[in-house]
Amino acid sequence: AVQCGLVPSLLECLDPEPPVEQQKWSQEQRRKIQLEALSALFQLVQYIPEAFMEAEGNSTVLQLLQATRSREVQKKCLHLLQVAVRMGKAFAEKLGQIGAVGTLVELFTDKDNPMTSRQMCASILATMCKECPANAREFRKKDGVEAMRDEVIYRPGETTDNHLFYSLCVVDCIWNAVIGTRKNEIRFLDAGGLFALLDCLEVAPMILKRQIIGTLADLMEYKKAAKLFTQWNSQVTMKGALRLLLELWQSEQEAAGNLAPDGVIKDLDQPLNPRPARHDEDAESTVTSASRLAGKFRHAKNFADTLGGQSVGGQSTGSANRTTVTKGFERASASAQEHQGSQWLTNGFERDCRAKIYAVLKCIGFECQETLSILERQQMELVKLYPNAVELEMWIKVQESLASRGIKPVSADRQWIEDSVTERKDQAAWVQSIQRQLAVERQREEEAGLDRFYKDLRGRAQIQRMTPSIGYPASQHGPSEDSDEWNPSDVDSP
Repeated sequence: AVQCGLVPSLLECLDPEPPVEQQKWSQEQRRKIQLEALSALFQLVQYIPEAFMEAEGNSTVLQLLQATRSREVQKKCLHLLQVAVRMGKAFAEKLGQIGAVGTLVELFTDKDNPMTSRQMCASILATMCKECPANAREFRKKDGVEAMRDEVIYRPGETTDNHLFYSLCVVDCIWNAVIGTRKNEIRFLDAGGLFALLDCLEVAPMILKRQIIGTLADLMEYKKAAKLFTQWNSQVTMKGALRLLLELWQSEQEAAGNLAPDGVIKDLDQPLNPRPARHDEDAESTVTSASRLAGKFRHAKNFADTLGGQSVGGQSTGSANRTTVTKGFERASASAQEHQGSQWLTNGFERDCRAKIYAVLKCIGFECQETLSILERQQMELVKLYPNAVELEMWIKVQESLASRGIKPVSADRQWIEDSVTERKDQAAWVQSIQRQLAVERQREEEAGLDRFYKDLRGRAQIQRMTPSIGYPASQHGPSEDSDEWNPSDVDSP
């Protein structure tokens, strides 16, 4: 392909101003040729990106994207740019130099464009601005910060498109194009972006919540953002942001299976990720929970397996799998983009966001102005222990790995490992004791509440028995003289 000059030949078909030999073609013929050329370039740029760069492929595709009125050609151009920008930092810099940021922001803000096209625009912008200050600065000048902030919302019921992937791309764009550039962060905060992220966090599904938490963890390094974080309150439940994070932490702990019914950690050796339960009931509940959550992505996983088993360009199955499947969105064809995204989500399915929650709370402080429930206070104690709990689990894994391979460390190293494990076990035991005290306090409060409830019922029943019935007893001889009832005999006869 390189020797024959295939890439420059294909790019000639994309020139908005056709050469003389193509002027005889009809508009429909040119459109079909452009679609086929874009599909071929989509594959070639992944294997010979240098040839695409030398032939000024970025400029040609961008010019076609600006000039075309065909939705199909527009979508193909975005797919090509989406995979090209991931071929190296030089591609992102080149696209920024030729004005791609402004074009993509304009396409993204145009609500007449399909959601899938706007989703790809956000994805390309995220990759272009990642570790590229010049593109991030251009993104701000083209009002990209405000455009992304307006789309930080999760209302899947308002559209028939896949709103989840769209929201993921928007948050990813904010994470790469806004976070890390101080002027972009200031503009994002002034536009109410932090509150919008927290509003979305409250109602979003778990996979989107984890993406938002990662964005917040980096944004909280800016002190102004940390102050605004404590001022947010839910418009639905009036909960603060800290309580929202503690609820998310609790759900992650329950998913890991490390919470007793009273809210106390089960395993001191594994405070965060306990070993799989051997009892049938625990195993059944764990498998059922995981299956229920993973069921949404089962179809996408089957597609990924099928795609990985096909040969690409004459390569073997393993080679094709390594070069096409494992890179998520980077290697998906146009028709498989959405399914490839599902595979990407599935690959990160088992990753929790407890480390990100700890990073956020460490920046804003573990003290809370609002009153926490006993269950939330139990979880807060474990959040504070998180770094030591991770170290404890790692030391225990080192011990087990050495024992399984029959390696005996020298006495000094063995003593160091044992002291490290003992120290962190003591810290975990201390947290466990605090959680148990809080559990006892919670039980007493519940018992006191039940006692007050029953006392109130008994008091009301006693009052009803002691209070005489109110009303006038019925007379056996008709109405009395003082009765207000009308009697015909009382009327004087004429």
